[in-house]
Amino acid sequence: MGTRMKAALTTTIVFILLTYGLVALRQSKAETDLAKNLVGKWQGEVLLPGAGGRDGPYRTLVIKSVREQDGAWAVEALYGVTGKSLRQVEVAMEVISGEAIISFRTPANSPVKLTLIKEKHLVGSFRLAGAGRREYSMKLEKVE
Repeated sequence: MGTRMKAALTTTIVFILLTYGLVALRQSKAETDLAKNLVGKWQGEVLLPGAGGRDGPYRTLVIKSVREQDGAWAVEALYGVTGKSLRQVEVAMEVISGEAIISFRTPANSPVKLTLIKEKHLVGSFRLAGAGRREYSMKLEKVE
């Protein structure tokens, strides 16, 4: 292999490594921003028939921390009826096409799935445990 060919090959390899590094850095920053945007207090409502049942429609989600751990997201959060005590929930998070999607089961075992929209809104669905597959709209806004 000639000197010119070695130089061209070296330049190509360096270019590929730099490009890969920049893409990974951008992705890491975007994921860090998503995590930072999720942490805080979220309040809003579930659009249930009859003004939300015995507890009313208003809900609170407090996301205490979001971190990447062994290639997966670890989210620490509390959830409950606004104005009442909040309980810890086990949250799963995935990032698809740059959007953060969180899902969890409420203390009453109702599944919730929410997508972060424009840093200040979590929008998605809520299903009452034991009430079939009917989904209700849920919207939360970041308040702190």
